[in-house]
Amino acid sequence: MKTKPLAIVFLVIVFAIAIVNIPNFAKALGTVPGADTIRDKINSIDGSYNDQFATKYRFVEINGVTCKVLQNEQINGTVMLKNGYLSYRFKESDVAPKAEKVAQLSEYLKSKDIKFSYIAIPYKNSPYDDQVPFGIYDYGNENQDAMMKALQEKGVATYDLTPLLHEKTGDDWYGAYFKTDHHWKPETAFWAHTEVAKYLSETYGYKTNAKAMDMANYDTDVYKDWFLGSQGKKTGRFVAGLDDMTLIYPKWDTKVTLTKPTADEVRSGSFKEAIFDKKCLEKDYYIVNSFAAYLGNMLDLCTIQNKEGVNHGKVLVIKDSFSIAMVPYLSFMFDEVDVIDMRYYKAGTLKEYIDETKPELVIMPYSSSVFGSKGAFDFGF
Repeated sequence: MKTKPLAIVFLVIVFAIAIVNIPNFAKALGTVPGADTIRDKINSIDGSYNDQFATKYRFVEINGVTCKVLQNEQINGTVMLKNGYLSYRFKESDVAPKAEKVAQLSEYLKSKDIKFSYIAIPYKNSPYDDQVPFGIYDYGNENQDAMMKALQEKGVATYDLTPLLHEKTGDDWYGAYFKTDHHWKPETAFWAHTEVAKYLSETYGYKTNAKAMDMANYDTDVYKDWFLGSQGKKTGRFVAGLDDMTLIYPKWDTKVTLTKPTADEVRSGSFKEAIFDKKCLEKDYYIVNSFAAYLGNMLDLCTIQNKEGVNHGKVLVIKDSFSIAMVPYLSFMFDEVDVIDMRYYKAGTLKEYIDETKPELVIMPYSSSVFGSKGAFDFGF
């Protein structure tokens, strides 16, 4: 059988890597501080050893290639879709308590005469073109559908981008997403901002900025084979390849200010200078997250001020990571956009932030991939 010699080769490689790392294991033992329990000591040794592990990314790559040759469909917590894209698989989620918290937020905002909409971000695994291998169950779409139904039953204003993305992409749904990451591409995020802008205009009467919604008025910088996403980092770069990374910015002169209060950081200048974080464009497949070039890494709170915003007033975006490549373009619609991520925001509660900043509109663009994240639905009510 073909698999037997491959398995033997793989075991030999693993054994060789283990021998190489014996000194690092000893070093890890020497760097562990005093631990109160055996479990603490084991966890500390594990973390220190992983940091010291020589050629660990080569090991990830060898493991990924071996699994691909052996036709393993699940690799280190990821799923190899039938079309070659990588994905996660999510278990069925109890959306009822999450929907209840969103409904409480909606009612509170209504009492303050603040507009609110929950916006469903399309899940990477297409509900129209199932590419998940037989026998593997993924509930990403079902969880989002259940959330939308629960919110609508509670009278919460909702907007679903999923059918619109299907209409836009047709048979190329997956082309809207990275191969090696769960996020949509910046080109898709740009499209999404135009749909959200139209929805906010039709629903609440806000003006749109036609120039800013036309992709023909933007330049693009394409970084070829630059990005290895979160899923690709788990399988290695040879399983699904590498993704291109695109920066999209206006051709016309702009003046934008990005403020990160908890990081004590301010970037002012053109849209390109203010929005993009150059540190995230360093070419390092396994360390750098190139998608975070939009706004920056682990963003808990920021404010985007744009003098070209055609509506005067503050909009608050309660985001997950998909929104970092979408909300910068909404700054051409609103002259001040606050962006908050409840998974990372520790300076207070969302209720306190709303009471302090008094936005006139709150939108909540969430993907179902965030449903299991700690803090994503903790609003302080």
